[in-house]
Amino acid sequence: MPQDACFTEGRLLSLAEATDAAAGLLAASRLAVFLIGACDVAGTRAAIRLATRVGGVIDQSESTGAFRELDVMRSFGRFIVTPNEARQRADTVLLVGSGLTKLWPDMIERLGLAELPRLGLAPQRRRILRLGGSADDPDLSTLAGQTIAAQDEALPTLIAALRACNAHRPLARSADGDALNTMAEALKQAKFGVIVYSPASLDALAIEMLVGLAADLNKATRFSTISVGASGNAETAMQTCAWMTGFPVRTGFGRLYPEHDPWRFDASRLIASGEADALICISSEPGLPVLPPRIPVVALSAEQSGRTDVKVQITIGRLGRDHGGVDFARETQSLVGRRASAAAGFPSAASVLEQIAERISPGAAAC
Repeated sequence: MPQDACFTEGRLLSLAEATDAAAGLLAASRLAVFLIGACDVAGTRAAIRLATRVGGVIDQSESTGAFRELDVMRSFGRFIVTPNEARQRADTVLLVGSGLTKLWPDMIERLGLAELPRLGLAPQRRRILRLGGSADDPDLSTLAGQTIAAQDEALPTLIAALRACNAHRPLARSADGDALNTMAEALKQAKFGVIVYSPASLDALAIEMLVGLAADLNKATRFSTISVGASGNAETAMQTCAWMTGFPVRTGFGRLYPEHDPWRFDASRLIASGEADALICISSEPGLPVLPPRIPVVALSAEQSGRTDVKVQITIGRLGRDHGGVDFARETQSLVGRRASAAAGFPSAASVLEQIAERISPGAAAC
């Protein structure tokens, strides 16, 4: 392992010294919060096992957006299609909200928005419709046959109005009334339609309305949805936590068995309220978030420079470069294996977390 890989408050340590220091901090904590960023399945599993051992809480850095979707899934259900299936079959694509290509830079290529559907019933240029975000992406503006410009704050009202138009319900007079009716008719003419949106620009109720629109359209044709999250990291953690504990993230182990509560075990709330007395950040990508000044932080990150605001910092390898592993790929909407390409000698998050766990007796932390 490279020499400049472990630090305590900016001072160099060996890996053994760093894992000892992290273990001592966790064993002395009353409530440790594990905040997962970019992490593969093995690292997430190791974090959950360590959180169980010390009676901590597991959360994910992108869970706020992920829970908007999960709320809809729990109460209403969802229609989901893979990007590859959409590329092969979709003849109509409705893009909702801003920043889609910023979150997913190769979205146009992955969904084949400029291509003909390869398995379309009557191959022809895809019909691209946009609801909101007209000026944020010139490439999408060029592809779109119809755009209704709007800020993200106005999207819930427009989505509700579009759903009403689809159901032939009367609308209050508005400047967008004719455009919404035209868009609704275009959606009805689709043989295979897809709605693409991001939970970053929509709340749970707006997402539910979009899923409801897809449900309405499915009565006469075929429609589904693709969600564009910030990355696949949240889905990796959500799925791994679900099969290990029966719950998604925002799960606590203070009573030595998993308890799930999206409000009670929200990492941001626990830190802000002072309930948490230790924070463990885990990310196999460079860069650490803004860290709370009041509690000690253990950071497992691909960042190599020592930070004085971190109690214990251990540099870990990057998935797909320093070590292989499995994580969720947005491109295929599934878990995929990745091979190491150019290992630099840094350990994986899983191996470091396992070494920390070996230095802590089960139930050592106060509950």
